[in-house]
Amino acid sequence: MKRGLFSKKLFTIILAFAVVISSLVCVNSSNAAGNARIKKAYKQYLKELKAKKPKKDIYMAIVNTSKEGTPVLLVTDSIINGDSKPKKESGESSHADVYNYVKGKIVYIGKISGTGSGYPIVKDGKYLVTGFHHSSDKMIVSGKKGYVEHAEGFGMGNDDGSEYDKCYKKTWELVNNKIKNEKSEKITQSESEELDYYMTAYDSSNSDRVVTFKKFK
Repeated sequence: MKRGLFSKKLFTIILAFAVVISSLVCVNSSNAAGNARIKKAYKQYLKELKAKKPKKDIYMAIVNTSKEGTPVLLVTDSIINGDSKPKKESGESSHADVYNYVKGKIVYIGKISGTGSGYPIVKDGKYLVTGFHHSSDKMIVSGKKGYVEHAEGFGMGNDDGSEYDKCYKKTWELVNNKIKNEKSEKITQSESEELDYYMTAYDSSNSDRVVTFKKFK
């Protein structure tokens, strides 16, 4: 191959690579700017919420648990396992209201909750995970909806020692704290134990583990 032709092809390859890198940088910059705008809107919303109830404690967490990869707002009025200061500034919570930013507006998705201090809200990838003694849920937010997967029946037992036969896998959409399009499938107890989303999240190396809430001032 002639040196001139080789140089021309090499230049074309380098130019194409530079265009791809430039595009990725622009996309990432655009996403960062968009996420910053969303977080600012969330904080403004919390200011308005605080103004309505100035004596009520508000704790917040902003997490990337939407299908689109944009920030989701979690709000709770109480925390557990917080710091030892008289007025707790941060900690975990077993329940929270979930909000998403959709087309310039903050939309209420609904409430998520676990059984108490032993089951604080966990983030596993893009999912919010909550747990009870014998059931657990995981939810991903997209637009105005939360898409929930639910497993129940693990850890239960019959008096005669046989496998518990009232285990289910369910799915539904959470819209403005209302359950819609619920579907239910009966499963075996061993299947329900494998589906236990809360324990799976805790055992997962990809889990971001427990969500930390901070007091909003």
